[in-house]
Amino acid sequence: MPLRGSPLRILAAVAVPGLLAACAPRDIGHPVDRKLNWFAFLNGDDLRPACAAGEEAYRFVYNADYTRQVRIYDVAVRPDGRAELTVRVIGPATLAEVTLERGDLDLMAPWRGTVATATLGPADVARLRRAVTGPDGAPPGLEVTSDATYWVTGGCPAGDYRFNLLAYPSDRFDAFRLDELLFARDHSGVPVAPPRKPGRNLPGAARDADPVHRLRVGDNGLWGLRGGF
Repeated sequence: MPLRGSPLRILAAVAVPGLLAACAPRDIGHPVDRKLNWFAFLNGDDLRPACAAGEEAYRFVYNADYTRQVRIYDVAVRPDGRAELTVRVIGPATLAEVTLERGDLDLMAPWRGTVATATLGPADVARLRRAVTGPDGAPPGLEVTSDATYWVTGGCPAGDYRFNLLAYPSDRFDAFRLDELLFARDHSGVPVAPPRKPGRNLPGAARDADPVHRLRVGDNGLWGLRGGF
């Protein structure tokens, strides 16, 4: 029976057994890993053990409709108080981005996104730390869909992981001011997609390729499923 669906879905169907057997580390730049581990990535499952070990790291994800644009900001704080910022912007794939990688054709290139890096100073790190430790956490039971605009934030300023989700439109979303800092340090060259209410207007084929998925907040993280979709 021939495989049907988007190229990425076909690749995922072929690759899933091997990935699970090998227990591959999460590589959010790889489109198959991203689908398998997206919820766990948003939940900070890979950061929580590092937090418990005393490391300081932060993750901020701006979702402006999953099929339109996702911006990922990973921050690793150094002992000198500065931090390394890694930015990845993921948008609609274009086959024109297929490239040669280490002499081989990189078929995953259209789905990897655009990556940029920057160094944050101690004042920027302190601002991130204050935002993550704020008292206004996401209320358990809050739900958003992947066609909405929202921020997922997480980090460990003092050994304990703090999770938050801020959905648009809301006062909590409007009060989030870290976008000014993160977007200013974002040298990816990809314009920021403005927020908009959920309600995707896509043709049938596009809806079938990337159906809407749902997130629900639990106790200091996402409720239920910890894998992908």
